[in-house]
Amino acid sequence: MGYRIRQVAAVVSSLTLMSWWGSPAADQPQDPLPEVQLKVNPTSCPLNDSLQVEVRLVNAGIEPMVVHGDLSNGMILQAAGPDGVVLIPKGMTHYHELCVPPPPRPSDFVHLSGGHYLGRSYKVPVRTLGIQSPGTYSLVASYWIRVWGEDSDPHMSLMQDPIRSSSVQITVIAKEK
Repeated sequence: MGYRIRQVAAVVSSLTLMSWWGSPAADQPQDPLPEVQLKVNPTSCPLNDSLQVEVRLVNAGIEPMVVHGDLSNGMILQAAGPDGVVLIPKGMTHYHELCVPPPPRPSDFVHLSGGHYLGRSYKVPVRTLGIQSPGTYSLVASYWIRVWGEDSDPHMSLMQDPIRSSSVQITVIAKEK
């Protein structure tokens, strides 16, 4: 029950932010979206250890695109068990990443040429993903920020449906060998 309430609170917060920042007009052409890539190396680690994760926003197109330059905002990692059920992150710490900072400055945006990416590499403690026991899990990175508008005056808002990476399988072991 508490999880549902938190989900609703996150959605309400998202809708509040979307209205604060605005959203693309219905008649405005939609800019292409970046792809999200997730890399985990190694894909096996002890339960009490951390995973080395790299997330990337990739411009798979030919034309340049504008993205928000801080991937620590709007990018969420989610783990699912073998049954496909998404795990609740410890302390729900990942939802704070949807609370994007105050309206961005023009210097907060990055122009990505076709074929280029913006990436972030960091360590994630396994237990903070909601993983509490050894086993095989799936990880997915979801990106919630949409940049729109002219290159000289970009805006951003939260998307209703995030851009998701492909799933990466990880194995969590009881203790280090």
